[in-house]
Amino acid sequence: MKQWRWGALLCALAFVPACAADGDAKSRELVAISHLATAPAGSLSVSDDRSYAFLDDTSKSEKRGTLSSTEFEALKPHVARASLDALYTHRDSDPDRCGLASDGYILVSPAGTGCFVLSAVVDAEARASVEFFAALFSQKANQPPAHK
Repeated sequence: MKQWRWGALLCALAFVPACAADGDAKSRELVAISHLATAPAGSLSVSDDRSYAFLDDTSKSEKRGTLSSTEFEALKPHVARASLDALYTHRDSDPDRCGLASDGYILVSPAGTGCFVLSAVVDAEARASVEFFAALFSQKANQPPAHK
């Protein structure tokens, strides 16, 4: 089961970087947040043009949208390189825990890939960042699809 989940994550992450809502090849992925253990399971990718894509692993569906200016401004300090470098020093030493822990999240960013189990992050700043990413993931996972 573990191998299937990691395989699903790798497939999703290969697809997610092309998440610009307008197909702009110039946009860059800032962060991808994946949650695998419990529903909602899937991956959220956010690009520097504010576009996002949520791939729902349970329903095998996709939602796309654009972060509001407020959401994007709130995200910026968490994806700044210094913040990410500091955060990654607190990643879990056992990446398999993210596939099992109900509060486990995998972050993929220009700073690398890391498994973070929220209940195990004790540093206050790192915990605040993981909580922010988890809240953003949950918000977009539970948001109804946009009408066209």
